[in-house]
Amino acid sequence: MLWGGFSSAGTGKLVRVDGKMDGAKYRAILEENLLESAKDLRLGRRFTFQQDNDPKHKARAPMGWFKTKHIHVLERPSQSPDLNPIQNLWQDLKTAVHKRCPSNLTELELLIVMVGKTGAGKSAAGNIIIERRVFKSTSASSSVTAECQKETSEFGGQALGVVDTPGLFDTKLSQEQVVKEISKCIFFAAPGPHVFLVVIQPNRFTKEEQETVKVIQKIFGDEASRYTMALFTHGDDLEADEVSVEDLINGNKELSDFISQCEGGYHVFNNRRKDSSQVKELLEKINTMVQRNGGSCYSKEMLEEAEKAIKAEMDQLLEENPEMSEEEARRRAERENEFTRACLIGAIILGPLGEALGAGLAAAVVALKNKCVTQ
Repeated sequence: MLWGGFSSAGTGKLVRVDGKMDGAKYRAILEENLLESAKDLRLGRRFTFQQDNDPKHKARAPMGWFKTKHIHVLERPSQSPDLNPIQNLWQDLKTAVHKRCPSNLTELELLIVMVGKTGAGKSAAGNIIIERRVFKSTSASSSVTAECQKETSEFGGQALGVVDTPGLFDTKLSQEQVVKEISKCIFFAAPGPHVFLVVIQPNRFTKEEQETVKVIQKIFGDEASRYTMALFTHGDDLEADEVSVEDLINGNKELSDFISQCEGGYHVFNNRRKDSSQVKELLEKINTMVQRNGGSCYSKEMLEEAEKAIKAEMDQLLEENPEMSEEEARRRAERENEFTRACLIGAIILGPLGEALGAGLAAAVVALKNKCVTQ
């Protein structure tokens, strides 16, 4: 069950409701989400709230809360559910969920894979999205992230899965290690990521970073560019210099060409801002891109095979451990399954980029496609 709301200014929070709904739980949902949604939508204090005449909505607990908070509730005639405009929004939501054909709640996650050069602020950006410090982040020139890490969260009622990867062109790890680890992220992003976020520092765009989209395409396939978006960190530095990101892009041909490869566009994070509006704006852009891509995640043969192996491992874990939650089984299956045991991802890279890089990455994909067998 879900609770949500909207106004002419946009959508408010979307909240998943577990268990049985009653008047007390409805009041708790209102208390935790309604006023915050009104604040995010800049409705002020003098707004009118609409709801239907469901007994839970009209119970003493929620109606008493409305009175205490001085919130005007629109009176509705009985037997008038069709007068509630949110019914149309629920239908749109059902249609979007149906397109994704989820078999469990995990598959409703918006899956984000973070990639970028060491020092670009990839892990810090992941922490901003998750809204807690879960990815190790420092200003060092060598990557703190040595292996792929997935964390989950919820924002505005939307389940999120964020995968952090080792820095490309790392000064400490070999390119072979980096490519191997980034390739492993398919197990965390199965059945497929909704977006590859390429993290960039605006004033430090290098020749190596120009090749990032090509690296993603070599590992995951040419169509991955349709699911790729650039994320500029340190937007506060641009503000201090009174430079817009548009001016920055238009004034740098290499950067402009790179952004044109990211078919999902771009977004800017101000690392010093504490409010969540920049995350909300990012997720809106990602969701728009997802809808443009048919409402589905990016999926190639190796991602599909990885998902099959994960589900098989989950079934076995749940059968052997009846007390285990589905979330824990998924977490373990992503780490260890027939696909990971059968596949040895390897790539030899002889230089920063170029033909050797392409050949090495292509070899890794071929190895996955030709040598992996899912039981």
